[in-house]
Amino acid sequence: MIIREIDNPGQGNCAFYAFAIGFIDIVKHEIAKKGVSATFQKLQNLSIQALGLTADSFPIKLNEINAFDFSNQSISVLNKIQYCFRHIIYTHRKAELFDKPLNSPDEFPPTAFIDFTEMVHCFAKNDSTDNHYNGLINSSAAREYAIEVANKIKTLRQRMERLSRWYPENVQDKRYNDVRRRYMFNNFDEPINRLILEAFKADVYLKTESAIQLKSDSRIVDAMQDITVNYRWGTHRDLDDLANIFEINLNTMNYGDNNYLYGSANIANRPSITLNNRNNGHWTTNLTFLGHFKGQQYDVFTKNSILTKDEIKNILLTYTSGWKSLITPRHHLQKAKELIKACNSGEQTILDIIRTLNEYRHDTEFASNSSFKKRLDYILARANYSFSLGEQAMNDFADNITAQI
Repeated sequence: MIIREIDNPGQGNCAFYAFAIGFIDIVKHEIAKKGVSATFQKLQNLSIQALGLTADSFPIKLNEINAFDFSNQSISVLNKIQYCFRHIIYTHRKAELFDKPLNSPDEFPPTAFIDFTEMVHCFAKNDSTDNHYNGLINSSAAREYAIEVANKIKTLRQRMERLSRWYPENVQDKRYNDVRRRYMFNNFDEPINRLILEAFKADVYLKTESAIQLKSDSRIVDAMQDITVNYRWGTHRDLDDLANIFEINLNTMNYGDNNYLYGSANIANRPSITLNNRNNGHWTTNLTFLGHFKGQQYDVFTKNSILTKDEIKNILLTYTSGWKSLITPRHHLQKAKELIKACNSGEQTILDIIRTLNEYRHDTEFASNSSFKKRLDYILARANYSFSLGEQAMNDFADNITAQI
């Protein structure tokens, strides 16, 4: 496996930059395999909807993403993608206020309701630390409203905590515990939840004779726009929303006191992004450039998600040049030079070169320790990973695929 951690410029946008880098990797692979990218098309469509654009005014070009260099990143491309991400999330969350139920036991409520509930509970227990990454916390109006609601439930919370101490659970008496839980829920949890729910609805929704609308002066809806502010840091919840919107599996490695993998079970036939959360201070991206391969690796030349002609050329140049080429027999020197020439040619695509490599690999008898064969094996393994060749003959693949890198 070749897995690289790809950093980004950060500056408050690191979560969205990190997701954008994984997103670019997915688009590159889709272009390589099919010549088109459904993921990029979805970004374009959602951005046009969220930003009120036309197809012509959409600021991101497919060739910009395809040419994106992970080692020499285009800040302009990353900024355009993260700008679209932010507005797509905001539009999605506003739609949730109509599309998702607020109190269903079987479905997650809208993100804004989760944020508001968490903020109220934090203020009710006089603990602001959990609010640090809350999506509504930067709005003074939303904070004041949450504090107002929190003050109403403080008495109930205090009584509940007092009774919990006076009448603790009894591990040996199941019936007592069941009665206790029902009493606590009916007299404290349920009234607190109902109070928060009604406060949310009173601020957000306006009922008319014909429909339910969002209030123009809603403190919560106004606070939701904070996600669109440049350099406002991204949270797990923001990234989860992006992953759900684009139907991508999101896995997160959390580095801190304890390293652990965060993420729900991956859904089959979806692309995946793996991000690193470093002490809640910075996000980076893990990219895989090669699957399981046991041969000699030339990964120092592997800079891109997709195998390129430059990568092939640079690997082959280690065979035709350098001090080892002067003292070690080079039985395949002529073929290596032909392939390097093909890499420099604008007339031959990378798929033409892969087909030539594959034919030579199968038609030639190599010494057991052939260094040229080791290079071909690595290049062909990269080609297989890049273009998902699988068991299909490379010649047929090259004939059928129209994508050119």
